[in-house]
Amino acid sequence: MPTPPKTSRPPRLPSAQPEPGGGTGPLAVHPKVFRDELAAAAGWVADYLGQIAQRPVARPIPPAHRQALAAGALP
Repeated sequence: MPTPPKTSRPPRLPSAQPEPGGGTGPLAVHPKVFRDELAAAAGWVADYLGQIAQRPVARPIPPAHRQALAAGALP
């Protein structure tokens, strides 16, 4: 059986089950599933933070738009 392609974020598992009796209390989550989800979230954050230095701080403004802004009056 071929393995599925690796994605940047693993699929979510249907792990959380409501408490017996249908109460509105916290959801029960198996500790291993909780750790796996937490590790996936930490990996996503690490990837995002690793890419911040490569992204521009602001998008370039076209020269015509820049001139129009410069010619405008301040409020």
